[in-house]
Amino acid sequence: MASSAEQQQSGRSCVAAQSMRCLAEMCGIASLSEEACQLLADQADFRLRTLIQQGLKFARHGKRRRLRSADLAAVLRQRRIEPPYAYEYAAALPMQSVQAPGGKRLFFQESEEVDLIELASQPLPRLPVGACLKAHWLCIDGCQPAIAENPPPRPATSSAAAAAPAAPGAAAVTGAAASSASGVEPGVGSAALASLSTSAAAGPMRPRSLWELTVLGGRQSARSAAAAPREPEVARLRDVVCHELSREQQMFFREISEACVGSQEDRRTEALQSLATDSGLQQILPRLIVFVAEGVRVNSLTNNLALLIYLMRILQFLLQNPHLQLERYLHLILPSILTCVLGKQLCQRPETDNHWALRDFSAKQLGAVCSKFASPSNQLYARVCRLLVDYMARPRPHLASLYGCIVCTLELGQDAAANLLLPAVPRLSQRLDAAHGRLDSVSASHIRRKLLDQLPPLLRSLRGPRDSLDEYLRDYGSLGGELFSAVQALHAKARGSAAAASLQQHH
Repeated sequence: MASSAEQQQSGRSCVAAQSMRCLAEMCGIASLSEEACQLLADQADFRLRTLIQQGLKFARHGKRRRLRSADLAAVLRQRRIEPPYAYEYAAALPMQSVQAPGGKRLFFQESEEVDLIELASQPLPRLPVGACLKAHWLCIDGCQPAIAENPPPRPATSSAAAAAPAAPGAAAVTGAAASSASGVEPGVGSAALASLSTSAAAGPMRPRSLWELTVLGGRQSARSAAAAPREPEVARLRDVVCHELSREQQMFFREISEACVGSQEDRRTEALQSLATDSGLQQILPRLIVFVAEGVRVNSLTNNLALLIYLMRILQFLLQNPHLQLERYLHLILPSILTCVLGKQLCQRPETDNHWALRDFSAKQLGAVCSKFASPSNQLYARVCRLLVDYMARPRPHLASLYGCIVCTLELGQDAAANLLLPAVPRLSQRLDAAHGRLDSVSASHIRRKLLDQLPPLLRSLRGPRDSLDEYLRDYGSLGGELFSAVQALHAKARGSAAAASLQQHH
């Protein structure tokens, strides 16, 4: 029974208990029980297995199948254990074996005897060259100097072979690379890329002169480098590769674009709902954004109010979709929205058509874009505010565009209205007083109505109830009297509500 238990223990652990007893005797511990030896062997086996498993992870990260001593040393350093030295080299360790009593073989490392006197009498090696920081020319007048710091130039055969494929008609820019580098979606701006390829194929491009700092020893002269023969450079450009859609995606894009701007209201509602909830629209999203941008550009010139409203509704539902990433297309979305807000004429009959609803609706979309995508890195909020302030500061802005500027400022929040719109009210009052003609009168009445509807609650929170009419007239011009009356009405309403609430509490 003892022999079977010993076999079971030896099969369970790769470290023998006798090895633990030998190590204990080497450390001066003579009396060590068999149970203690076996416990130490189990612990040593566990630690070794853990070390090897972690080392295999380092080997897999290094894309190797064989475990190295460097992997085990890395595991020990990770566990804040100092690894043994002189094992991290590729050569095999010289090991010898002897026959021990009991039929076992003992392995030991053969060490070489070193004469300390001879070792101490050997001369010391030379010190390494000290590192220094030196500047050298990477490029002079479009030519790379032939100095030791720069890479060697290509031979003439390889230059000729590189120039052979760059024939006229085959020189173009790769669409995917060009679009990703410039931030333009594939398929957009192909004419600009074609002109770029034509100009690049007309002659070699000259790189700019650069300074490069490298850690080198020694010095080279830039004059001898400038006298080196120049090597002609050839621009190799590839064909434009357009990002294509599958047949099903093309059919879906055609159907949803026709439904959104068509005359059937039920199909339009279904298509817009799909734009707001579908999670698989990212593939055709660049086409949808370009469709909206080009549609706004064309229909703003033709004054097609209905299609402009439909296109803004497409943007509204795309902004509501949580699965889409619209940050890349802000350079197309914002101009489209601002065109529908600040355009001088968006319909055929500005006196009678309700283009004010389009400006209000587009201003809401602009507020949604700013609240969703504005960040300290892109400074979107500050740039939009600067654009609105610059437009309101013009000497004689168009009144319809001025209305859009006002509603945009109100949609950006209370801070924007207090800091941007209130200081401009005196100038707006002068512009409204100078309005003449039927069209300007209609625009001035809409602006006056919007200001008197939105500014009194803001003024009630910013100014005290003791401000007089003269102060309002001094601060806000001709609009000051109407604003004063509206603010006083709000204060009276608040006092009446407070009195009614207190009376109700007493009862």
